[in-house]
Amino acid sequence: MASSNNDDGSSRVNDSDSETCRFPIGQVFQCVSPAYQFVYYWRWGECDNCDERFNDMKLCMKAKLQADQEKAKSLIAEVYLFISVRETLVGAVQYLLC
Repeated sequence: MASSNNDDGSSRVNDSDSETCRFPIGQVFQCVSPAYQFVYYWRWGECDNCDERFNDMKLCMKAKLQADQEKAKSLIAEVYLFISVRETLVGAVQYLLC
């Protein structure tokens, strides 16, 4: 990840690395969309509160604000690990129920 020195001497992950949070942010917008909520309600009988996706986005944003690049990289890796595990489990459950 590229970093830049700010006026206060600290360094953060550059905006050029914004693609690292693009997927979690996209997941939040997809989750709160009316079409997704309709399908979720149709299948499960309740609306999805999107907590897991919001937590992924918050963790990614936290990583973007880290001065320590190694910690930022590990947080972003953790976000993508959570996402991949969750998507695998959701896919397996949907496959079994259909």
